[in-house]
This record gives sequence, structure tokens and C-alpha cells, in this order.
Amino acid sequence: ANDEQLFDAVHRIYFGQRSLEEPSSPFLRSTPIFLGHSIDDDTVPIKHGRRMRDVLVRSLRLNAQLHEYADGGHWVNEPEGVDDIVEFLNLTMQNL
Repeated sequence: ANDEQLFDAVHRIYFGQRSLEEPSSPFLRSTPIFLGHSIDDDTVPIKHGRRMRDVLVRSLRLNAQLHEYADGGHWVNEPEGVDDIVEFLNLTMQNL
């Protein structure tokens, strides 16, 4: 599966259409995905972050994790969100 096929599958599932061809690449399935979302984000509601996590994990069976933060708006939560990103990258790079 290439990037466009993955994007199309996520888009179809997210918007309620069943994907006929879900990506099955072992590389895509094993690539960790970090999602960070602030609950007080007025631009993109937290429900969309949760829905994206559900699509990636439950429907596409990808290795995604959602980190929710009480504040941060439509930006990176500081310092906890930044610390979580650094930890995620460190753990991910160690496992290569």
C-alpha cells in the first residue's frame, strides 16, 4: 500500500464509508503513530482526535496512540505534550 492508498482508506472509514482495500503492508502496520490533542482545542474538537484514533486502531489496525491534554488549544501542549513527543521518538528510535 502506498501513501495515497492509506490516505484514501482513512478518509473513507473516517467519513463512514467502508474501505474495500485496507492497507496491509507490514511496514505500515508496525509504524508507531503519535496523536496529540488538547481538549480545549476550539479549532479541531477533541472528538475528531478520538475518532481518528479509532479509525487508525480499530478499523485499520495501525499502531496509533492518542495523548489527550487538558490545555494547549490548537497548538502543542507545553511542557507535557513536548515531553511525550520526545519520549515517543526516543522509544521509537530505540526499537528500529
